[in-house]
Amino acid sequence: MAIELEGMRVAFVVANEGIEQAELVAPWDAVVEAGGQPVLVATKPGTVQAFNHLDKGDTFEVDETTAQAGVGDFHALMLPGGVANADQLRTDAAATDLVSSRKPDDLPAFTSAMLDAFAEARQIS
Repeated sequence: MAIELEGMRVAFVVANEGIEQAELVAPWDAVVEAGGQPVLVATKPGTVQAFNHLDKGDTFEVDETTAQAGVGDFHALMLPGGVANADQLRTDAAATDLVSSRKPDDLPAFTSAMLDAFAEARQIS
């Protein structure tokens, strides 16, 4: 069964410069393929500058700034940058999955764990 994120808005929160392009694009594409709606959120309006290691990569249009984005506007939060480590963070209200990675080589495992966590959260809510 394919992972389905239809109707889910996923915030990709990034700095306006310095993000590794592969760490943005691979998870972004996975969310789109699963039917979700990725939204690029950055500290400043305009564009973000991605890099391929130390070389400038593509620029991407910012959809919303961090000042405009509200926590209730999104179903999931993606912090690009980082073997996937899926941990549970306990708060008084609920358990939250945290999925992180160390480097671009981890992207296949990271992306798979990310989609699993988002799909599971969708089933719970």
